[in-house]
Amino acid sequence: CPMETSTEVRAFSPPSPSVQNIKKISPGDNGKQERFRLTISDGTHKQGSAMLATQMNSLLVNEEVVKYGSIRLKKFMCNVVQGRTIIIILNAEVVDRDLGGVIGESTKTD
Repeated sequence: CPMETSTEVRAFSPPSPSVQNIKKISPGDNGKQERFRLTISDGTHKQGSAMLATQMNSLLVNEEVVKYGSIRLKKFMCNVVQGRTIIIILNAEVVDRDLGGVIGESTKTD
């Protein structure tokens, strides 16, 4: 993940990125639950491939997580698929519902 590139283990505060975009991913014809892809940024780095775990969908359906809001990533993992890093958000909480727009000048990392 762009937030942690070192192999050494160390304690850190959970990241609290802003949500720059939310896109609903079609479940297709196989009846799977809908998925959501988020574009998140820490103000310096922008990650366009962050997927919300389906058990967290209620945060979006209930409009707790919104565009230009901020979330704290309490539990997440990174996967590399076809050369792209994807952050899977397993647990998060809302920090702020309205930051008023994009924060910082982030560069794309994926």
